[in-house]
Amino acid sequence: MGHRFLRQRPIGKHIVDFYCHSLNLAIEIDGAASHDNKIKEDEVRQKELESLGIRMVRFKDTDVRYNLGSVKEAIESEILRLVDADNSPFIKGAPERRGICNKGGINPPAC
Repeated sequence: MGHRFLRQRPIGKHIVDFYCHSLNLAIEIDGAASHDNKIKEDEVRQKELESLGIRMVRFKDTDVRYNLGSVKEAIESEILRLVDADNSPFIKGAPERRGICNKGGINPPAC
């Protein structure tokens, strides 16, 4: 789709699993049982990154391992949504003025 993602990209005091600068999009892979104890930390971390205008998409590692096609489709859909939003002639300026919801996820709740 022509968008470059960097692996283990530092953003502020955090490191995201994958990051696309042109879309301001981070992809996080949540994995293993050891991650279960970090859910609250991840919520705080995500809010901090979203406050910087980073859009977040999260997947479970089991989905990446066993449903890679679905994960790929979800990422492609999110990229298309972001490209369409950024190319709209009526949407200009900072993300909060462009109608982009920074609540995260593939299907974020209404903003």
